[in-house]
Amino acid sequence: MESPCLEFEFIPNRQTVAAVCAEVRSLGLSIVCNGCDDIEAAVVALLVSELRKVAWPLCESCARKVSELGFMI
Repeated sequence: MESPCLEFEFIPNRQTVAAVCAEVRSLGLSIVCNGCDDIEAAVVALLVSELRKVAWPLCESCARKVSELGFMI
């Protein structure tokens, strides 16, 4: 039986986030904050679930909210 708890990693490292954004842009795509959907906001962090094989990009405001919740696991 699969655990209902998911493991997340909060990645605020600017170099890592910049590299991911550059890779996405090289594919002709763009990254938008998953928290607020503001297309003007710069993505500064990623919330990653290795278990689900997905990552959520976050702008500064949304990343701050996530870190204030103690979501860094």
